[in-house]
Amino acid sequence: MIPADQLAKNFQSDRFAETRVTNRANSLVNPKSGLANDYLNVFNEISMLIENYPAMPELGSAILSWRVTPYKEYFQKSMLPGRENAIEAWGQIDPKLHDAMLAITAQIENLAKIAKTYIKCQLRDEITAQTLEKACSEITELMRGCIFQATQMVNFGIAVKSVAAQERADQIMARLKPREASKSLS
Repeated sequence: MIPADQLAKNFQSDRFAETRVTNRANSLVNPKSGLANDYLNVFNEISMLIENYPAMPELGSAILSWRVTPYKEYFQKSMLPGRENAIEAWGQIDPKLHDAMLAITAQIENLAKIAKTYIKCQLRDEITAQTLEKACSEITELMRGCIFQATQMVNFGIAVKSVAAQERADQIMARLKPREASKSLS
């Protein structure tokens, strides 16, 4: 038989754990925006992979197979407490903020596609390691800027519009010879 004081401790620790899970679930969604910061991990991951690729080419398969996970799908697959709150809130956020978040994540996805193009060209010996390293560095810098803007949206509920990242992505892509870019994108 378990002594009463031990039962009380067990009960209190269970209640404490339950309270922690509930608090974490409630804090998943930022009340200012209705967005959850955890989603940005998808983009932090690809950014880090691209940044480290020149020194660690074994990351290539992870980069080439990476696909963006849409916000709602991310939380449907998630094991995070509060994922239901994040899904529900996504359907209720300000339409301008919703569109701005989709636009910024599309920019990040486009930058990842450009990085994939460079990696494919480098694997076919169509560009130098130095060109690839410079491209990965520039792409990562642009991604960080986009991720920062997305973080601002999550934290402050501000619909940030950025064309600069797309313009820079176009400039990076233009450095490839047209035949290289068309072969790699197909």
